[in-house]
Amino acid sequence: MDILGLSLEYAISLGCDAVAVHVNMTSPTEGEMLQTLANVSCECQKFGMPLMAIIYIRKPGDDGKDDNYLLMKQNENDKYTNLVSHACRVAVELGADIIKTNFTGSVDSFHHVIYAAGNVPVVIAGGEQVEENVALENIRQAMQAGASGICFGRNFFYRKDVKVFSQKVRAIINEY
Repeated sequence: MDILGLSLEYAISLGCDAVAVHVNMTSPTEGEMLQTLANVSCECQKFGMPLMAIIYIRKPGDDGKDDNYLLMKQNENDKYTNLVSHACRVAVELGADIIKTNFTGSVDSFHHVIYAAGNVPVVIAGGEQVEENVALENIRQAMQAGASGICFGRNFFYRKDVKVFSQKVRAIINEY
């Protein structure tokens, strides 16, 4: 199967340990993204290649930027948590071996996400860069809820002292 000019065989030839597919649930192109996830999942199963589903609730905003449901997360956290939980369950049903998704804001709310994922490991995305103490607290609470780890980009790359931040993150993850 050829996805966007690449194939799973090519990934294997490069020595890749896993592949990832990004899905934005609630997006107008959700159906296409879910079909891609399903197709890649089938190929991964054939070759024994682990599949990470990067699954968010996200749609285009009225301002042309992504709407990540941040207002819902703040004002209607139960509704937000239900959407994230549903997205994770969809990823499980389509064959994800690991799920990357957004932290829902608390240990209690993220417990629902972990439950929806069943036995599939869940890691949290870093999202927009936040203050160090906020990022570390999000990690701590996600791990308390049962997350398997993190998958951060900006919240590492844009730090002045990545090494110190990495040590703090490692210490939290190692507690669990």
